[in-house]
Amino acid sequence: MIVDLVQVKEGKEECVNPRKLHHYLKRYHNDMYTSMQEVFTLIGLNTVNKVVNSWIVGLGGVNSCIVDPKVVFHHLLKEPGVVGFAVAHNHPSGNLA
Repeated sequence: MIVDLVQVKEGKEECVNPRKLHHYLKRYHNDMYTSMQEVFTLIGLNTVNKVVNSWIVGLGGVNSCIVDPKVVFHHLLKEPGVVGFAVAHNHPSGNLA
């Protein structure tokens, strides 16, 4: 199932390192940390790595999530101001392999 939900627009959060990205996700996408499904999140960044927008672009089961690259690049290319991106997903099964 592909989900197209805009979560945050024109954020002031900087995602310049993994710790700041984690803080952003905990604040605005906390469902990734409590979900029993895999959640794949796309974060669009501007030239100074501040969040322009973010989307949940994939939902899966407990051990997999299919993400269509066309959906990812569609969001990135149509959103004004996005020049970079980060992605994140969870492991509800606890298996990191």
